[in-house]
Amino acid sequence: MTSFPTSLVSRLPRFLALASLALASLWAATAAQAQGTPPPGYTYACAEGQRCVIGPYSRDVAYGVGPGSVAKRFAMTGTFDCNNDLVGGDPAKRQKKACYVSTQDSRRVGCAVQDATCTVSGTQTVMYGVDGSYVSAQKSGSFTCNGNAFGGADPAKGRQKACFIGAPY
Repeated sequence: MTSFPTSLVSRLPRFLALASLALASLWAATAAQAQGTPPPGYTYACAEGQRCVIGPYSRDVAYGVGPGSVAKRFAMTGTFDCNNDLVGGDPAKRQKKACYVSTQDSRRVGCAVQDATCTVSGTQTVMYGVDGSYVSAQKSGSFTCNGNAFGGADPAKGRQKACFIGAPY
């Protein structure tokens, strides 16, 4: 049986403590990097690859690495997965991203799913799309929520879309 010199054995607890401290610091730095700086009016929700919980509140969600490179999705509730699928693309390639939730209720209200009737009072800005890909137009009265109502636009080909009342960012 091989024995270790007493000097090595006596230093082992200190080495393990230092190694644990180094790993904890690395984890904290990685978590802080993933959290990033939220855009103005938003707070950190969860890191990329995690499931975020908003609850029963209607909140706008931003996804990215901070104020300069985020994509936004409007009026979400409940839980959602924080990943590129949330906004239909990668707003910051090869960087750790996070999801941020608005600190106030969403300014956008769901009006209709694709091909259903949307009715607005007066003239208002209406957005049509999904997952961060939207077109907007001034609308009044009732109209069918589809690309034809927005000049033939299809902001997310092959995806189910919806109309939201409220101005884009």
